[in-house]
Amino acid sequence: MNNKNIKDRSFNNRSAWIFSGSEGIGLAIAEALILRGTDVVIVSRSEQKLQASVNLF
Repeated sequence: MNNKNIKDRSFNNRSAWIFSGSEGIGLAIAEALILRGTDVVIVSRSEQKLQASVNLF
């Protein structure tokens, strides 16, 4: 693995599944990846929380 800073890595044209992504650190990771051009799938046990997180984007 190289020592390249994660901020310098390209996430364009990639996909990620974020489990427990409707709040907390999972949501923060999803947001960071979306801002870097990644297609993100957020998985949550709570439909209400999931819908609230989707509405943020």
